[in-house]
Amino acid sequence: MKKEKFSETDPKLKNFIKQKQLSASRIRGYDNVFREIHKEFGYTPSTLLEKARKDQKPYIDKDTGSLVFLEMDERTIYNIQTEYYDYLCDVEINGKPMESSSIKNKLNTYRGFLSF
Repeated sequence: MKKEKFSETDPKLKNFIKQKQLSASRIRGYDNVFREIHKEFGYTPSTLLEKARKDQKPYIDKDTGSLVFLEMDERTIYNIQTEYYDYLCDVEINGKPMESSSIKNKLNTYRGFLSF
């Protein structure tokens, strides 16, 4: 089975890669991260960006009529990041836990795209 390459199929990730002029190794890193996130949580890079933008927009509370912003821990992308971290901590490579530096790099990749 061929591995999904979101760098070739997802319009928002393709645009990000083009604007950032990422190297082939960084593109592989983005593909790996978003392949894992899609497998575990069902989100593509584009749907994550859409969720992030929607969660950042304020809404009017029906009871008080006041403007409300979601707290960071109520936002979809924050919760996925937390769950992704937990997933990475459970991953074993050759019977050993993933290195903390690898976990950090994957989380930075995730956050880097979402800050785009």
